[in-house]
Amino acid sequence: MINFDIMFCYLLTLKNVNPDGFLVSLNKSGLVYALAILVYVYFAVKSWGYEFCFNLPTFKGKKLQLLSFILIFGIAIWISFFKVFSEFAQRWQELFWNWDFSLLDPTESALLKNAWSVFLYSIEAGIGEEATRYINLVLLLVIFKNKKWQINGAVLGSAILFALPHIGNAFASELKQTPLATFF
Repeated sequence: MINFDIMFCYLLTLKNVNPDGFLVSLNKSGLVYALAILVYVYFAVKSWGYEFCFNLPTFKGKKLQLLSFILIFGIAIWISFFKVFSEFAQRWQELFWNWDFSLLDPTESALLKNAWSVFLYSIEAGIGEEATRYINLVLLLVIFKNKKWQINGAVLGSAILFALPHIGNAFASELKQTPLATFF
């Protein structure tokens, strides 16, 4: 029921509010929906008797696990900036680390008309999609329990379940994404 209510909250319009402000961006971003998914995933996994842990344990020590998380998170942020600024770079330094943030103007985006939208949509995608991937992975690990290919099947199945809703990106005219780009 909560899911149904949140899905249709985006139809509400906010009157007497700045259209480029935070509240309008929050209303359109889906961040509230993503947070509801996160809470649902937490309670679902706990009620099934499993431990809720986004970072699956890969190392024996918690310090090494935290260090690896920080390192991977930092590299992911760097790759994101590298991808964006690779189009603007005129020197090697500008390509790898000396980025000019004044070149980015979120108001020129075809889809997102203000800076709040850019940030909130990014957060919404991170929380909502990762919570969904997490619960898919947990469910597939349980489904493939006692199978020789449990991990491989769960990872591949989770990737397929994640990719299916994104197929529409190849056909949405506002995204202008080719089928090959959508596939990758």
